[in-house]
Amino acid sequence: ELTKDGVPHESAKERADKAFEAGELTEEHIRNALSKKDNSYVRYALVLLSDMPLQGVSKMLNTGNAKAVTTLCWKCDLSMDLAVLLQETIAKVKPEKLLKPTEDGGFPMEIEDMEWYVKFHSK
Repeated sequence: ELTKDGVPHESAKERADKAFEAGELTEEHIRNALSKKDNSYVRYALVLLSDMPLQGVSKMLNTGNAKAVTTLCWKCDLSMDLAVLLQETIAKVKPEKLLKPTEDGGFPMEIEDMEWYVKFHSK
């Protein structure tokens, strides 16, 4: 299938794979995709950056659990600010349940807890 410009249509996974291979899968890149509501692309990007299975990443994003989303950003070496954005947009975490950055912009969870979430969702 071709786009209106005559270029072959690429799936979200194909686009994420290309960006990852080119070293272009940055936080800014993910924020840009979020602003376009390109949620499938964001999921695949997080799979690649976290080195976790799609099923685990999807569970972490779909449960509405702020800790799971925060952990996913930590695993991807992304910022806590992006974790808040993902909580609000894709994960639809209720405002009163959002996890916010620490005063220094860090992650408000213990590393052991985040490691547990990664292990649990990597099965």
